[in-house]
Amino acid sequence: MKTVDESEQRVIADDNWQRYVRARDTRHRKYIERAKRNDRMYLGEQWDERDRRALEETGRPALTMNLILGTVNAAMGEMAKSQADVQYKPARGTNEQAAKDLNYVYQYVAQQNNLEQIELQVIADGLIQDRGYFDVRIDFTDNVLGDIKITAEDPLDVIPDPQAKESDPSSWNEVFITRFMDLAEIETLYGSEKAKALRLSYAEPLAADADAFEMSKRTYGGEPEQTDFYGSITDKDVKRVRVIERQYYRSRKLTQVVDLITGDTKDLPDNIAKDEEKLQMLVDSQPNVGLRKITKRAVRTTISAGYTVLFDDWSLYDTFTIVPYFPYFRRGNPLGMVSNLVGPQELFNKVSSQELHIINTTANSGWVIEENSLVNMDADDLANSGSRTGTVLEYKKGFTPPEKIQPNQIPSGIHNISQKAMMSVRQISGINESIMGMDRADVSGVAITQRREAGQVQLTMPSKNINHTRRMLAKKILELVQKFYTETRIFHITDYSDPKQPQIEHAVNVPDETGNVPADITRGKYDIVIGLQPSRDSVDETIFSEAIGMREAGVAIPDHIVIQHSNLPKRYEIADMVAKVQGFGEMSPEEQQMAAMQMQMQIEQGVKNLEKIEAEIQEIQARAALQGAKAQSLDGYSEVGVKLSELATKKEMAEDLLKARVALAQLSAQRSDIQSQRSSATKLAGDMLKVENDFKKQLLTTLNQNTHNLGDHNG
Repeated sequence: MKTVDESEQRVIADDNWQRYVRARDTRHRKYIERAKRNDRMYLGEQWDERDRRALEETGRPALTMNLILGTVNAAMGEMAKSQADVQYKPARGTNEQAAKDLNYVYQYVAQQNNLEQIELQVIADGLIQDRGYFDVRIDFTDNVLGDIKITAEDPLDVIPDPQAKESDPSSWNEVFITRFMDLAEIETLYGSEKAKALRLSYAEPLAADADAFEMSKRTYGGEPEQTDFYGSITDKDVKRVRVIERQYYRSRKLTQVVDLITGDTKDLPDNIAKDEEKLQMLVDSQPNVGLRKITKRAVRTTISAGYTVLFDDWSLYDTFTIVPYFPYFRRGNPLGMVSNLVGPQELFNKVSSQELHIINTTANSGWVIEENSLVNMDADDLANSGSRTGTVLEYKKGFTPPEKIQPNQIPSGIHNISQKAMMSVRQISGINESIMGMDRADVSGVAITQRREAGQVQLTMPSKNINHTRRMLAKKILELVQKFYTETRIFHITDYSDPKQPQIEHAVNVPDETGNVPADITRGKYDIVIGLQPSRDSVDETIFSEAIGMREAGVAIPDHIVIQHSNLPKRYEIADMVAKVQGFGEMSPEEQQMAAMQMQMQIEQGVKNLEKIEAEIQEIQARAALQGAKAQSLDGYSEVGVKLSELATKKEMAEDLLKARVALAQLSAQRSDIQSQRSSATKLAGDMLKVENDFKKQLLTTLNQNTHNLGDHNG
């Protein structure tokens, strides 16, 4: 006899199944057929099997000239050339440092999840199968504190709200994620009791539904690959079962913490909201914090398989885990690129096959001969080898010469139809020859650029919609970070802004001396700015080309900057050498000492030159006074006066040069002192951060051990 709890669980599972069936039968089954057809068209399986078999039986060819593959690849290539540059900007109740920390966290999440590759998969799903989906959750597998995990869901496994009219999931009422899972997977994820209940469900009425269960016969020969249900259900075992995850909104009463200064709110967990003593302590300890009770929409998740409920509770997340990408979207009708190319592609295949058939019949059109007129072969031999190259026919004298049957001429309209089909693919998709790199050699570069820009106009909507998806994804990541990344965390990320791409360490939610967190990323509101930057695979080539162009325009781009973004082997070492030679690099202590010695020698040489000039002036003045020279130059000036004037000018120049060298030496010394101070400060800060991180790691390890020991003691 079933208990009340088991009956309630069965009602919940049955309700989940019925809601799935309604969503599946509304339009999802038709979508699955269309998506599978589009996938086959992209992969080159473009002929219906019955049509192909009929053509082969009549000796006609069935050509596949896949125009869709190149067209879709060109569109994906255009969209993959640039990647998202996501920036969080402080909007309310936060500061610039917290926004900067959030940007580091987003970069860490993107690198850990290989977001660039996942995004390319989602774009491909959208262009080919009309829909693409990200799934964003918190994963506790490798980190007990939780890490953000991003995956690309199969579009066939996701059923959006059938009543939805907008692409933003925040306006949906529900979303389904469903897939077949074997019992071992279910046991790993949901426990052995759930798997046991499903093993015993072969006698349930739902077990006869092929969309709910895959059964295998009990035989000595193994499990045949079939999902039919003819015969008795009792002689079969459950092989795989459909698991239905339904995320939906329901009203829920919650207790919220209110920041009385900014007005921001944050939901409290049920275990804290029920403890009145803790709530009062929270309010007393923070005078700028208040409490309020509210009824709001919250996400609930129900996961079932057959009549077994695997999970039914409030979700950990405030919004759905699904983030969709629709290349084109019109009032609840998503559309990709392949759907409208199926007709022109099939027309092109049929016309091309017909052209080949006509050419084949031209080469093998047959012969007309007079009876017994051939000498070197008979009629059967002529039928077998008459179309071979170099065949010689010898006929009897006085007989009518053999004559080849003239085949039907290729209709001029067939070629025109094939050209029209090819042009239709280009016009509908907007991918012209310039985007695909197939322009003729005699086309000018300016014309190619103009046609390329014109073709990119039709890719505006898919590009705008992927930016909309990126914004929703960044918003979802922000939600999870503010809800789960509440403690101090240290991340190691690759700094792609540096040409050497070093690995840097960054800490978030770091408290100050008073225990407060000045840059708390869990608080405040942020604006999300989506920019575009070249893909990391091509960023160096782009920067190199722009740097060369700027140098040609007269901009003094240093040589080492150009070398850093080239494809030379050991380019960073070469760039450092060039920078040092040209005075841009940092000198080693030995090089600084050598430069100081050279500067000192130059100053000493300047002093000697000045002393020499002063001695010459004194000598000439003494000689003139002693001799009382009265000789006049041709210009009316004394030779002594001319000489003294020249020496005075040299003296002034030597004094100016000496002052400049002394000032340069002082600036160089100040720069060396500043660099030395910065290096010392950087090293000291790094050592302090390392000691602090080691202490935090040790403290966290001790806390986890104490928690584990306490759990064992309570158990």
